[in-house]
Amino acid sequence: MKTVEKIANRSGKNRDLTGFPSAYRNYSDIYHKFSLAEDRKGLILKEIKRLCSSQKTVLLDIGCGTGRYIVSLASSCKKVIGIDPIESQLEYALNQTSNLRNVVCILGDGENIPLSNESINVVIITWVTFRNPSKALKEILRVTNKNGVIIRVSPYKIDDLTSLFPSLNLATIKRNNDLFESFGFKCRYRKISIDFRSTADAKRVVSTVIGCDENRVKKNLLYHNVVIQKYKKTKFQ
Repeated sequence: MKTVEKIANRSGKNRDLTGFPSAYRNYSDIYHKFSLAEDRKGLILKEIKRLCSSQKTVLLDIGCGTGRYIVSLASSCKKVIGIDPIESQLEYALNQTSNLRNVVCILGDGENIPLSNESINVVIITWVTFRNPSKALKEILRVTNKNGVIIRVSPYKIDDLTSLFPSLNLATIKRNNDLFESFGFKCRYRKISIDFRSTADAKRVVSTVIGCDENRVKKNLLYHNVVIQKYKKTKFQ
């Protein structure tokens, strides 16, 4: 039976490092529905899968949550590692991956990654908030091997989803996006759809996960603007 590896900061399970309220920690089943609705057409997933064409790929998902990406990418990789600071999210991910022997879940965060130098081929960071982005970037680069690739996905403007957040600091989001871009991450801007089965489902899930009044959620299909930042580490770094 697989268990969460607690080899990073043990206090991580008591700290919510995301921009979400306590629902991220307390309602993993509802968060998973939100995660599945995000980019239901799979634009982001297709982007990542193109980098995992080799069975030698070792992939790290920082802020893996309930495991949407680690489940979807396990068959394309030699090994998939999910790391998240919330233990309940990892327990949910373990349930999703119980039959996948090449998946490991680690309690921790992107600022203190408990992995060896240059041990990862592909790193993905989707909708993740770091307390110290500069430190996280250094750690991510440390574990990425020569010719490895890093993909980061982040919001960047007000849209159907971000307008629902009770508090949204666009200045901080821009500052974090600019940090990665200034290091050499190439940016592409895309509009993705967050598609729920019904408006009632959207109201329940979105209001719980991001902490807004459910009456503000008017439809089951929300459009969300993201920047996809991609970086390839060279053998000279």
